[in-house]
Amino acid sequence: MRDRCTMLWKKIQYRVPYDMSDRRWLIAMYTMSFSILAFFVFGIFSYYGKTLIGGTDGMSQVAAFMQYNGKYYRQLLAGILQGNFEIPMWDMSIGLGMNVMEVLYFRPIYILCSMIFYHNISMGVIVYDIICMYLIGLTFALYCEHLHCQKWTTLIGALMYTFNGYLLNYCLMQHTFLELFFLLPLTLWGVDRIYAKKKYGMFMGTVFYLALTNFLNLYTVSIVLAVYLSVKYWGCKKERSLGGFLRYLWKPILSYVISVLLAAVSLLPKLYMALTSGRVGNSELGIGILYEGRYYLKLIQGFIEPKEIGMHGYLGMPGIALIALLALYLRKGYVGVKKRLQIEGILLMFAMIFPIATYVFNGFSGINHRWFFIINFYLAVVTATMLPGAFLLPIQKKRALAWGTLTYVTLYLLISVWQKSDIYISIVFIVFYLMLILSKGIMKYSLKKGMICSMVCIELAALTYHSYSPMESGMMKLFRNSSDIDEKISIQSSAMLKNIDDDHVYRTKIMAEKSEK
Repeated sequence: MRDRCTMLWKKIQYRVPYDMSDRRWLIAMYTMSFSILAFFVFGIFSYYGKTLIGGTDGMSQVAAFMQYNGKYYRQLLAGILQGNFEIPMWDMSIGLGMNVMEVLYFRPIYILCSMIFYHNISMGVIVYDIICMYLIGLTFALYCEHLHCQKWTTLIGALMYTFNGYLLNYCLMQHTFLELFFLLPLTLWGVDRIYAKKKYGMFMGTVFYLALTNFLNLYTVSIVLAVYLSVKYWGCKKERSLGGFLRYLWKPILSYVISVLLAAVSLLPKLYMALTSGRVGNSELGIGILYEGRYYLKLIQGFIEPKEIGMHGYLGMPGIALIALLALYLRKGYVGVKKRLQIEGILLMFAMIFPIATYVFNGFSGINHRWFFIINFYLAVVTATMLPGAFLLPIQKKRALAWGTLTYVTLYLLISVWQKSDIYISIVFIVFYLMLILSKGIMKYSLKKGMICSMVCIELAALTYHSYSPMESGMMKLFRNSSDIDEKISIQSSAMLKNIDDDHVYRTKIMAEKSEK
């Protein structure tokens, strides 16, 4: 250690250029860019005097859960420090809109924030969100590095994946889904490591964590994992057979089963409660072959605009994702990652079109488009993978790229005029991105890369303003004022539960809010 410090000091003393590796450059640039955008996002909340506790479940679940967990784990830690190793009993009579197994969380980041900020829940929620959002982009960047993406496009993809419309307009109210954002790339990266390096730790750890914390998240990621492995084998390998496919799957399946069994102490009670709570199998199916027409109109607009698509569905991606997606399908004969992305894009297109796919993604409990975060992840990966290739397209393919982009712009404008809605600023950014890619010999490639990175950051800042400005969509009105939050939230037990002899699971919400207005 001393020798390394001496060598570093000599380099500084004699002005020797520091050789930064690609990973260090990527992490440093991501950290700096994230800090600027996160300051802008959370600065808006601070400017308007808002907390990140909002929506229908803000006080009754988000704030109440954090306070209950902070109290529980503080008691547990205090008992251990005093030599008392008895585990405190859970309060079986409280009702927080979910079953009792979901009241107590086993997430390390969440536990630390709830314990440290027990007397300031709103600050605990902010710190938890910042840490999770940073990990979202970081894990995505490392996954793209594993895919051998260029570092500048990886940086763009990481920022897109962290500050998209889904996260800004939905996840900051439903904080459970924040962890799902960074667990998805870890799961896919982990299963790739099984085949490439025969290392099982990352994959098994991620599956174990999902099984321990949230059954619905495990279910959603399992569907993605099954499709991911199937496409990699049947779509990308030259020699295919059923026996070969089973041999291809046995390692991840065995690792998956072991990880789930290790978490069975938490998973089985949650699974039982989920299946007996009346939310699965008892919902009215009522789905047709297609959605209503307005859903598809919102889908076109919502690609670049933070507009709700269906129920709880958001995309809101920067316009550069559209150009990268078109570039992916302008060439044939791809192998490996790019071919897999082409097949996955077609499957996702059908999933967005037909309601039955949403029904399956939602665990057969109704139509809910929360699974759209998968599309955000896919578009970010496509951008990180295909953006450099868009500059290298032959002239005929670039013309097709221009026509495809302008077709989308025209379609978007026609829908906006017909619905008498405002035209979103990303349309302007799309035109600028297209001009940079089509231009040849006017400016250096390094300058184009820098301009695209800067424009993406500006577009994400505009997306944030559009989402949270009171003069725009009004999302800020859904969050609680800092002055109105009583940090000592009162969680009262339900006397009604004592009079119920039925052993089925009930959803109750008993809260007493003390607000000073």
